[in-house]
Amino acid sequence: MSTDVNVKVAVRCRPMSSRETQMGARGVVQVLDGTTVVMYPTADAQASASTSPASETSEASEKKQYTFDFAYYTESTQAQVYGDIAKPLVDQALQGYNGTIFAYGQTGSGKTHTMMGSGDDHGIVPLMNGDLFARINASDAENTNSDDEGAVKYLVTVSFLEIYNEVIKDLLNPSDKVLKIREHPDMGIYVEQLAELVVRDPADVTRLLEQGNKVRQVAATQMNERSSRSHSCFTIKISSKRSQVMAGVRKETCMNAKINLVDLAGSERASKTGATGDRLKEGAAINKSLSALGNVINMLASSDKTRKGKAHIPYRDSKLTRLLQESLGGNSLTVMIAAISPADYNFEESLGTLVYANRAKSIKNATKKNEDINEKIIRELREEIEKLRQMVARPTSASSGNPEMMGQMEETIANLERAKQQSWEEKQRLTELYEQERQNSLANEKKILGFMQTVKQEKVDIMKKIKVLRQQKVQLSKEMRVRKQSYVENKSKLQQGVQAFTQMKTETPREKQHLMEQIESRKSLLITDRDELSRLKEELKFCEEKLVEEEAEVAAKSALLEEDDKLRRAIQDDEREKMKRERAAYLQSALDEERQRFQLEADNDKQRLKVALEATADKEKKLAEEVEKQRNRALQFSNKCIKCNWNITSGNTRLK
Repeated sequence: MSTDVNVKVAVRCRPMSSRETQMGARGVVQVLDGTTVVMYPTADAQASASTSPASETSEASEKKQYTFDFAYYTESTQAQVYGDIAKPLVDQALQGYNGTIFAYGQTGSGKTHTMMGSGDDHGIVPLMNGDLFARINASDAENTNSDDEGAVKYLVTVSFLEIYNEVIKDLLNPSDKVLKIREHPDMGIYVEQLAELVVRDPADVTRLLEQGNKVRQVAATQMNERSSRSHSCFTIKISSKRSQVMAGVRKETCMNAKINLVDLAGSERASKTGATGDRLKEGAAINKSLSALGNVINMLASSDKTRKGKAHIPYRDSKLTRLLQESLGGNSLTVMIAAISPADYNFEESLGTLVYANRAKSIKNATKKNEDINEKIIRELREEIEKLRQMVARPTSASSGNPEMMGQMEETIANLERAKQQSWEEKQRLTELYEQERQNSLANEKKILGFMQTVKQEKVDIMKKIKVLRQQKVQLSKEMRVRKQSYVENKSKLQQGVQAFTQMKTETPREKQHLMEQIESRKSLLITDRDELSRLKEELKFCEEKLVEEEAEVAAKSALLEEDDKLRRAIQDDEREKMKRERAAYLQSALDEERQRFQLEADNDKQRLKVALEATADKEKKLAEEVEKQRNRALQFSNKCIKCNWNITSGNTRLK
């Protein structure tokens, strides 16, 4: 039976950011008594917004005031927020109740800090991780120190996804496959093919969180250096199995609960974030999904008890609202954390967040314990068996079919117990398959990234070589120009010397010797310039050929890098197909085993039926013989009666 509970709402105001301080922004938020939030429309209210009661301010008539379950100002700690909001959900989850915490607010308002934390200042998710396993380990220790009476076993699995531009991506098993949201009458809302990995200690969860956060979409904007560009949901599923012996019969109670920890991307204005290009498109997708969430909150808050069943709630307008369907108006204990900025610069955004939060606290959820469906059937059958036993124990009971019916029910219970155990083991087996697939994907991703990094480095090295070659080409061209100019000058001087020698009229030996020496010198310089020009031409030609070769290599590397996505998809598809075949083989093996078991049970049933039929035939034969004997006796008795009647008739005749 379900219980109606309201969505709890907590408001957390972060400290002023360095950017807001540099802008000269003033605080317009005040928190009273840990439950009331007051906002002042003007920055002049700063003096009263820090310490003075709201009733004493000059803007009392203009202020906006809201009351929530919890309200935290800038000095609040992560441990305080966790203790008030998340710790009770852990207690309830261990008892079989679903829970959800989601952070809502504008970009840069501190949502991710509250949910994930930063550095050593851990947020709700890591704190819950440690607290949950501390509780489980304490329970295991208690079971070890006592007998098996009331022992509880836990199986914890986690999944991590993001919604980026209305596409669901698995952060623990990154791939290009399309994940779809489904709904099951018993399982509720779930994401098909989403990896669920078994975790055994806090270190496992921390490792998976870090790996998931590394591939999550983040980018820098003017409002936030690491702005989340997607909505993320980290889900912890807790399956518990308690064994108890009641009236000499061992009873197992199974509960399944899940906790959704949702970090929403912040609503944003392009004028404030300075977003362009891809960031602008991402912001539009974020605002669209948050608008759909706002519509769902409005519809649920405005629906009273008479209209609640009739009003259409637009959960399917976005992937986000579809994923949060159980958390808003469904089977979940839900807490909304509204994150706001204290600055007057963000007054409108903070006020809008408070308005949505104020509406959300009116939403009612119908919560119930998530008892395993097989466990429910087993419990009902055991109750029926107990009733039949009481009926058989009564002296006045003449029913001979009850023991047989009890035997059938006990056999059904045994089959369900086997199915329940197989389901528990199957979950662990599938988790191992998911873990193997994830490790293969990550290994391949690492190999591809390593190879691509090598290609990128080679491209950088080649680009450096090209730069050097181009510099060499420029230098060689300069040297060629200088050498060519020298060659032309020496050639001209040589020609002038030869012409002067031929035109000499007075040929004194000294003058003739001097002129010949000049001509030989010019000739030698001209030959040197010619040889140097030839060498420079060869070097320039080699440099140009090398430059063309290196540029072709760069083009090839660029093409290889452009094919990176195709190569990655091909390898991932190959690995996914391989895992699909392995999973199919495992399921086929399980089906064959189940088929053999059913065949064996069918053969046993046939044998029992054959024995029963033979026994029935013997009974029928004996009954027929008995009937024949009785008929013969009846005929003999009838003949005797006829003979007696005849004798009586004859005697009467003689007497007459």
